[in-house]
Amino acid sequence: MNRKLVSILKKEGLEHLSKAFQEQGVTDSILSELSDGDLRELGIEKLGERKRLLAAFTSEGGAQNEPGAMVEVQGGVLPDGRRVGSFAIGKFAVTMDEWRMVREWALEKGFEMATGRAGGLKHPVTEINWYDAVKWCNAKSEMEGLGIVYTLEGRPYRKGESTDVACNWMMGGYRLPAEAEWEWAARGGVKSCGSVYAGGDNLDAVGWHDGNSGDMCHPVGQKAPNELGLFDMSGNVWEWCWDLVGVYRVSRGGSWNLDAASCSSAYRYDYSPDYRNNTLGFRLALVPSL
Repeated sequence: MNRKLVSILKKEGLEHLSKAFQEQGVTDSILSELSDGDLRELGIEKLGERKRLLAAFTSEGGAQNEPGAMVEVQGGVLPDGRRVGSFAIGKFAVTMDEWRMVREWALEKGFEMATGRAGGLKHPVTEINWYDAVKWCNAKSEMEGLGIVYTLEGRPYRKGESTDVACNWMMGGYRLPAEAEWEWAARGGVKSCGSVYAGGDNLDAVGWHDGNSGDMCHPVGQKAPNELGLFDMSGNVWEWCWDLVGVYRVSRGGSWNLDAASCSSAYRYDYSPDYRNNTLGFRLALVPSL
């Protein structure tokens, strides 16, 4: 499932070339290694198309530390015995820059969602509720040609706030992580060192909390990552998950205005799905590409 390739071809208006890549077994992992000669052998004769693709492939290859990057997570078993399958999760919380780009596209396609707020384009988007987050996931999936995960009465979920939203995990599109997935990733998955926080036992090194944040949210990626290369899973902003607790939705990770205990990988909280504030954002998940 070559999501990067599909996304690049769609963005460049070159979807008609996808068959040539598929027939030759080109995968996301080698895109940045392709040369002009390789593209010629694939039958791409137009110089302009080759140049556009090479520029996009090079840019994508250097984007692993940019907002929007995803990390593949091998499944395993949490300390409490919950089993977690393999999945992919965002390296960072969704930023205001990402949110705004997808939202602008989505509004033209009939979606409804809040404006969102943040201290800057590279800050996590906040002031969005659970409904906003899942609709945005659907919009991003649709924009990139992926399957739609969230539905309402059998149709893609685009408008309103309904407790009847259903989730089809196998559609392959963007979604919120399950709570168990979130915790497994925060703990470091199969590479876990057993730390209290996501990345270590010293919260100051890995997360923003009430003791070091200066009473404000911060741009993503400024603290040390955890064992999987994931940033800010302890502190900075709470992150919505899919799971229900009664009529509430789970959030994990703590935030910039809370104490250390609330930022541990094991701590959980829940909010009404229509709740918004400046400490609550989200992180993407999807099925793995392999």
